[in-house]
Amino acid sequence: MFAYLQHFIPKQWISSVFYILSRSQIVWLKDFLISNYIKIYKIPLDDARRKKVSEYTSFNDFFARELKEGARSIDQHPSIIISPCDGRIIESGEINMGKLLQAKGRLYDKESLLRGSNQGMLDDLSYYLTIYLSPTDYHRVHAPIDGQIHSIHYIPGAKYSVNPNALARISGIFTQNERLILWLKSRIGLLPLVMVGALNVSSFTTKYTGEIESGTERDIPLNDISNQFQKGEEIGQFNLGSTVILLLPKKSFNQKQGSSSKVLMGQAIGQIQGI
Repeated sequence: MFAYLQHFIPKQWISSVFYILSRSQIVWLKDFLISNYIKIYKIPLDDARRKKVSEYTSFNDFFARELKEGARSIDQHPSIIISPCDGRIIESGEINMGKLLQAKGRLYDKESLLRGSNQGMLDDLSYYLTIYLSPTDYHRVHAPIDGQIHSIHYIPGAKYSVNPNALARISGIFTQNERLILWLKSRIGLLPLVMVGALNVSSFTTKYTGEIESGTERDIPLNDISNQFQKGEEIGQFNLGSTVILLLPKKSFNQKQGSSSKVLMGQAIGQIQGI
């Protein structure tokens, strides 16, 4: 029922309100929000760097919390592509006739997903993995392979929920929702890592740009820092919720984790052929 109601509720207004609340540093308010979130979603803090509610300056600071050192094991074999985040692989497979599967037979278009962003580089991208980050998950995004940032492109849009129920009932969520595309230059080509926003997701942050707030579609200028990264290095974060879609050349990639698999950042999700 809620999936259909999303067509009518003021999603942008709700996200704006959450933006204000999630960044409030009023001690009683942020402690109330964090404590109840932990209780409702049974958030484990064993692998968090900061374990006390009082150590977080705001709810968003908690939501985008860092892991303690050694909390994730990075598969360092040179042929392995790792999961860029914690979550569940909800769909994966070959891109046929430019179409990707959202859920329950609902398809969406590769060119629409990457609209206006390196359109000349799309032909080799013939495989995809979609990873859903639930409210309980760690919400920072890491490099799935060694390489460098080629460019970052922001696309404004709607803020539909991206939970499995909504994906099964609303067509084209990933091409309608706000999203950020990080183009990663790697040994197997130029790979887009798409961070898809959702209801209550009010901005993205990357290591190379700082926080990116909603606005017009645009290429995001990179900060004056090295754009090189190693596999497993943090490259971005969600300021509340969502989904990562990674597109790859099928001829170079063999998937190791099936759809519906729960994955952790650093875990092998595929192997580069010939290495």
